[in-house]
Formats: sequence, C-alpha cells, structure tokens
Amino acid sequence: KQLLKVFSSVCDKKTIKCSDDLIKSSPVTKLITHSSQVMTCTYSTRNNTLYTISEDLTMRSCVFNKGSDHVIKVISFPDDVKSEGSELMLPIIELSSTQSCLATAVGKKVCIWRVRDMSSAIVALPDLVTSLKWRKIEAEVESPLLVVGLVDGTLCTVHTHCVA
Repeated sequence: KQLLKVFSSVCDKKTIKCSDDLIKSSPVTKLITHSSQVMTCTYSTRNNTLYTISEDLTMRSCVFNKGSDHVIKVISFPDDVKSEGSELMLPIIELSSTQSCLATAVGKKVCIWRVRDMSSAIVALPDLVTSLKWRKIEAEVESPLLVVGLVDGTLCTVHTHCVA
C-alpha cells in the first residue's frame, strides 16, 4: 500500500510527472494486453519492445511503432513451464545485455528465449528460482551466460550458444 501511495503521488491519470524535472510530463499510454494481472515486465531498447508476463502465465510482446499502431503478440510458455505453476513464485523476466536473449523463470524452470523468433529452451533446476541476471558481454564472440539465484542461496550458471 505504501508503494501505491508513492506511485499515486507521482502520477495522475493523464500525465507522468517526475519530481526532479529531469523528465517532463508526457501522456500515459494505456495498453490492454492481458486479461489478468501483469506480474513482471522488461523493455528492449534495441527493438522498441515491451515484454510482459501475467499471473495466468501468458507472455506478450508489444512493439511500439510511431503513431498509434502497436503490434502485440502472444507468446506461449511451454506446457511443462506452465505446469510449474505461478503459485510457487512470481514469474521473473530478464533481457540479455545484447538484447538477443530473454530469460523467464517460474518455480524451478528457466526458459531461455531467442528474441528474433521467440524459440525457446527449458532448464530445470533443483530449487525455486528467485533471480535472473545476464552477464554483460564485452566481446562479440562471447556467448550469453545467465546467472540464476535459487531460494536456498545457491547460484547456478546457464551457458547458452550464440543465438543472435
């Protein structure tokens, strides 16, 4: 409730306002993408796309085009990720530094997505996933590395092949 109070004091219904005047007021764009609560999101500056996951474990990508037409796609989670259930942990989403890979996690399952065609691979882990973070890639030849935090305090790494 405290977060809601802070948010409502910063924003009103028609404009987004920043208290330090670094960002001038701008109109709020309302996107209707999910039929249930949005649990997490991330934004790709490379392809101007917002990725969201809702509590019913559907993922959407919304490409923002100049003007008012936005392209929204529904991306289906693999069935074994859906069966993991969102009641275990909130879904997590993380975009790689090259913005070519997207990682999502639900329960004990991590799904690695290739952004250009949204193909995916699943990694099953021994405990519930609490966090995801991609290593920043310094050289083009390095393949993406995902660091995964588990609820028992351990860290795992997931090595991926070059997927750009």
